[in-house]
Amino acid sequence: MKRQLGRIHIVDLVAVVLAALLAVLAYTYLFRRTPVPRPVDPLLGAEISVVFRPDTEWKRGFPQIGKSVFLEEYLEADVRSAEDRGETRVVRLVVRGRDTQKPEALTLFRTGVRRGSVLRMNDLDNEVQVEVVDVTKAADAH
Repeated sequence: MKRQLGRIHIVDLVAVVLAALLAVLAYTYLFRRTPVPRPVDPLLGAEISVVFRPDTEWKRGFPQIGKSVFLEEYLEADVRSAEDRGETRVVRLVVRGRDTQKPEALTLFRTGVRRGSVLRMNDLDNEVQVEVVDVTKAADAH
């Protein structure tokens, strides 16, 4: 009878040790990993050049220099320049920094912004589809 009790205690001890090891591994896997970088982070402060075809008269004046616009309704950018070049309108935008973006822009903006991307650019009254011509990261812009 004593031997059986001894075996039960050893089995219980091994089970507890394995459970503790599994708990430590699970905690390390779930909570100690490096955070996934947000797609919006490299864009903060970047300069983005976009182009669109102003097929109606109101688009020739959109957007106004110095005003802010949104890309995909989340990411806010300031209009640095806007000019007509033949049949197209070229707009240079500067994406605002983290402290001036809406909190939802930092988490919900998941669109890749690279040369050739087609995005929606809007303000409170207007919206156009634009094609990205150039992206200069914040570190490269200065």
